[in-house]
Amino acid sequence: MNKYVLIVIASVVLWGTTIPPTKWALVSIPPFTLSFLRLFVACLVLFPLAQYKSSLFGQKRNIPWKRLWSLSFTGVGGTLILGYWGIELTSGLHVSILGATMPLFTLLLGVFYLKESISRTEIASLLLGLLGVLIISIQSDIERGSSILGDILILFSCLLWAIYMAQLKRPKGELHLPIDWFTALTLFLGSLMMLPLAIVEIRVIGWPTLSWKVVGSVFYLSLLPTTLAYWLWNKGLTHISMARASAILYTIPIIEVISCVILLDEMITWRLLIGGCLVLGGVVLIERKAIRNLLIKNN
Repeated sequence: MNKYVLIVIASVVLWGTTIPPTKWALVSIPPFTLSFLRLFVACLVLFPLAQYKSSLFGQKRNIPWKRLWSLSFTGVGGTLILGYWGIELTSGLHVSILGATMPLFTLLLGVFYLKESISRTEIASLLLGLLGVLIISIQSDIERGSSILGDILILFSCLLWAIYMAQLKRPKGELHLPIDWFTALTLFLGSLMMLPLAIVEIRVIGWPTLSWKVVGSVFYLSLLPTTLAYWLWNKGLTHISMARASAILYTIPIIEVISCVILLDEMITWRLLIGGCLVLGGVVLIERKAIRNLLIKNN
């Protein structure tokens, strides 16, 4: 197997284990503050590493700040804000399944933003995904630890990530940056977006009460799913196609469900199972060619 495929798989596994430590950290740290801490700690690690590998200072290099701000909002800041807020309000299993709707949002962006044509199969996949989301989200408030508002926030977080993926498909000035600096700068700008919200949150709620479990969760989220996973993902995308990488992304809900059941002791209901199958079925319909090609290449 191509080593860069393994690199992308590693990043996906790390992203798939974020829900339990996020839930543990949110017990004491509010969502905006947690988002800032996760990104800030990650930057403390990434900046020295990026400077060590390829100095950005003293070189005649045009940094596309407007482009980086845009990518930081869609792929880092906005996605984390909505995602953490949603995770706080709904169950981990709901987050896992609803997070699989990203390819459906990508399809909608292609139709309405890029003016791409849509086939009957793709329309069927959208309807399947919509039905699955409705089955999961309607009457969520009667279930343990889930809410419609939290589900909606997760869906908007997926929309922002889909926009980020669409932006990466049309690279601009970021191609001139070393991959280490691209990752470090986007996470740093994302942390700057979080800082005002975190300050207001602390002034209103007060300083969080920290425990070893909470501190450990923050460092885990900062160093592995953020620092290492983003670097691995961006590194892998420089050597394999977006379609192939996207196909690997579809395993995230499976990893998330397993981690939520084992670490959070959450129960899989029949409604969640049926809705999840419909969502994943819609995703498979959209990307069946990419998944088939990936399996052929791996064999």
